[in-house]
Amino acid sequence: MGTVVTASCEHCKYRQEFHLGGGLGGVSLERYLHLLPEQEREVLLAMKQEEKINRLEIGNRLVCCETCREDGLYQKTVFCITDRGGTKQVFGIRCARCGGELQSYGEAKTLEAQLPCPQCGRQFLTFQRTGLWD
Repeated sequence: MGTVVTASCEHCKYRQEFHLGGGLGGVSLERYLHLLPEQEREVLLAMKQEEKINRLEIGNRLVCCETCREDGLYQKTVFCITDRGGTKQVFGIRCARCGGELQSYGEAKTLEAQLPCPQCGRQFLTFQRTGLWD
């Protein structure tokens, strides 16, 4: 079950809900592959076909692009793969606009994050756990 986290700014009254983590719908690589760029899809499909995936986690994270900052804060589905050798890889963590690496925050990291308000930039956001989602 995923967690709903609400970000708010006391200065400008910005308020946004983010659905982080994963629901109970099950983890199916094929179900979410369309969310990745073609090159990453091909790598993951090859890893699956060659039975190199030991552990697969798919879930939403709060992200922002430190390079272009065009889209502010948003939730994005990220794929975390641990291969048979124990190496961890993260897919889906590139900005669609500029290709830069996204700064990524899972639920625990989000609740402690000090991120400036994407609307006014004058104050850090306050994050609160406000619900669950599936």
